[in-house]
Amino acid sequence: MFQYFPRNCAIDSFDKWQIDKHPHQINSSPMKFLSYQNPFNLVHVADREADIYLLLNSLQQQKAYYVIRASEPRQLEDEDVNLIDHLSRVACSGQQTILIGKNDKMVAREATLSIYYSQVCLVPSSYLTRREVDCEPHTSWVIYAIEENPPKGIEGVSWVLLTNVPVNTFSDALQGLDWYRKRWIIEVYHKVIKSGCLVEDCRLAQAERLRKYIALNSVIGWRILWMRYVLEETPEEACTSVLTKMEYRVLYSKVKKTAKLPQYIISVKEAVRWIAQLGGFLARKNDGEPGVITIWRGWRRLQDYVDICNIVLD
Repeated sequence: MFQYFPRNCAIDSFDKWQIDKHPHQINSSPMKFLSYQNPFNLVHVADREADIYLLLNSLQQQKAYYVIRASEPRQLEDEDVNLIDHLSRVACSGQQTILIGKNDKMVAREATLSIYYSQVCLVPSSYLTRREVDCEPHTSWVIYAIEENPPKGIEGVSWVLLTNVPVNTFSDALQGLDWYRKRWIIEVYHKVIKSGCLVEDCRLAQAERLRKYIALNSVIGWRILWMRYVLEETPEEACTSVLTKMEYRVLYSKVKKTAKLPQYIISVKEAVRWIAQLGGFLARKNDGEPGVITIWRGWRRLQDYVDICNIVLD
C-alpha cells in the first residue's frame, strides 16, 4: 500500500496495519513508531485505497508524515461544504508542467496542471460517528492539481492529495505533488519483483533464507528497472553502459548468429529490444518499447547463455 521517501528524520520499526473486512475499520494496533533517532523521517505515500480516516488519524497521532490521494469528498470541521466544494473557493497558486507516462490507454504526454493548496480540518465520517469509534478531527493540508485544458478526447489529470506535511508555499505544494508522482515507479519495481522474479512463488521455509532470496531478487529487479529507465532517458547510449562485455558479446552472437562483433557498439535501445525478444517481445512496427516483464524473461535467458559461455571458456 505504501511507498516511503526520506524527510529529515527516520523511524526504527513499526507494527503492521491490519485492515478489517470493512474498508473503514482498522484494528487498535496502528503503526507505533518507537524512536526518531535517525537523521531523517519517512513520508508515507499511497493511492486512493489508503484514504481511510482511521489510517489518516493514526498516522497523525503517531506524528508520521503522509501524502495520500483522496478518494472521498470528506467533511470539514466548521464548514458547510465538503473537501471538493472547499477547493472550488481556493485561489490558484501557480501552474506546473509535468510529464505523464504512457499506459495501455494513452501515449506519454506533457500536462500543465493548475495547483491549489489549503489547510483544512478533517472530521470523522458519519459511519465512524454512528459507531462511536474513538477518533478526533485533525488538521491536514490538501493539494489539488488539475489539468484544466486537456487534449481533446483525453481525460484530464485531477489529483486531490491529503498530507500532514505543512504546505505553506507553492514550492511545498510541488514537493508533495512530486512525492506522489514517484509512487508509480515503485509500483513498477514491485511488479518486477513479484511478476518477473516471482518471489511470491518461493517455497523456502525459513525466514532467513527467504530474506536472502528476496534481497538477491531485489538487486536483479533494480537492474531490470534501471535498464528500462536508461532506455527511456538515453536510448542511443552505448549498450555497455547497462551490459557487461560478456553479456554484450553473448547477446550479439545469439541474435546475429555470429561470434564476430562489429567495430561499433550497439545502442541501449537495440540491446534492450533484443533482450526483450528473447523473452517473447515481438518487436512489430507498432508495438512500442518492451515492458519490464518481457525484459525480465529475456534477461533470464541471456544469463543462462552467459553462464554456459563462462563454463566453456573456463
